[in-house]
Amino acid sequence: MELISKKELKEILIKGWMTHDAMWLLHCLRKTGIETTNKINKAASAGLGRIEAKRFKKLLGIDEI
Repeated sequence: MELISKKELKEILIKGWMTHDAMWLLHCLRKTGIETTNKINKAASAGLGRIEAKRFKKLLGIDEI
């Protein structure tokens, strides 16, 4: 088996995560309906935004965005 490049690894991991995210959304929608799914998705997005902001600040070496 040949080793894969970092780019290929990154792409397959991103695709896997995107597929997981889409499947989670679909199953949540089927189980709870659009209103509850939207509430859960908004809460998750808000939490993700805070985490990503910290990551970007660290990456860019800044204290405030």
